[in-house]
Amino acid sequence: GGLAELLRPGRSLAEALRRVDGLRRHVVASRADVGALLARLTQFGPHAPREAVEHVVALAGRAPSRVWTNGLPSLLGADLRDALARVGVPALVVVGDHDRVTPRAAAEALARALPDAELAVLAGAGHVPMLERPEALNGLIDRFAARVLGGEGPA
Repeated sequence: GGLAELLRPGRSLAEALRRVDGLRRHVVASRADVGALLARLTQFGPHAPREAVEHVVALAGRAPSRVWTNGLPSLLGADLRDALARVGVPALVVVGDHDRVTPRAAAEALARALPDAELAVLAGAGHVPMLERPEALNGLIDRFAARVLGGEGPA
């Protein structure tokens, strides 16, 4: 069920975040490679490099509990929709086709709300395409920059 299940109606955000942090602490303390399995299932596409998954698991393991219990509510509660119309530069919105954290529909809505945005769906990637498919992501960024900075398309 992912994040939506943790935040289902009737469950407070604070309770959901305590559950997430409890799960994180359990995974970090486990001798099994549960952390890698959970990270792969929630953050990555099906063919993510093992090193990328291990990197994310290590980052999560080093983060203090307050990151999950105090920082995450602020991030989840941030609503910047009113600012989108004031973005004065072209934007590239990238989403992995296996992103379970920020689904494609959210990326599509973001691209529609921005005055000059291009949406790119990166096949085979989850939520961290810069670690999963760096060459493909770099290619998307290079082509976007060449179009925008080279005078091809909208200024």
